[in-house]
Amino acid sequence: MLHLCLAVCSNRGEWVANNQAGEPILKGKTEIDLYHGETSFHKIYFRDISKKYAHGTLNLIVYVKPSLLQIGVGNSILEKEVDCADIQPLVLSNIVVLSKRYS
Repeated sequence: MLHLCLAVCSNRGEWVANNQAGEPILKGKTEIDLYHGETSFHKIYFRDISKKYAHGTLNLIVYVKPSLLQIGVGNSILEKEVDCADIQPLVLSNIVVLSKRYS
């Protein structure tokens, strides 16, 4: 089992943990376990618009860290021991976040 985390960084490569008001920049559950190769992030929202950051865009990073849960490895053909250091982060780059307009 792997533990996936979702984070934000600027185009300069700086981690963005909080918005301009000091709140976490992402609202929702940003850490989740990957089990049998499947998972999903639900209801993730940005708390800030991207034009306040370099080039007016942000990058989403999905990275792996070791899970605290251990499932019996070898009990199924679907399970295999995986070293977290062998998994490269997924980078979704140049995301533009706009404000919600109310009419």
